[in-house]
Amino acid sequence: MVNPGNGEKAVSDLLLTVASTKEKVIMIEAGANELPEDKMIEAIYLAHDVNQQIIGFFESIIEECGKEKHELCFQRHSRGIICEDEGSGKA
Repeated sequence: MVNPGNGEKAVSDLLLTVASTKEKVIMIEAGANELPEDKMIEAIYLAHDVNQQIIGFFESIIEECGKEKHELCFQRHSRGIICEDEGSGKA
């Protein structure tokens, strides 16, 4: 089950959180009762597949109505790091 409610979590043998990029799984957090290894691997792959759907949705929204990323330029000075906004030329 993906994204269980509190009732399902209370009786589940596995609580799993998986963070993914388009290319790979980058973080796994889990709590489980005794569980076969193949079931854990299956759950991780399932979570990664669901994450791909979510990433695809985000990309479609960004493509449809997103703005270009705002770029910042950082410069080191004796007083520390100064951030200069490239768009305005202000420091």
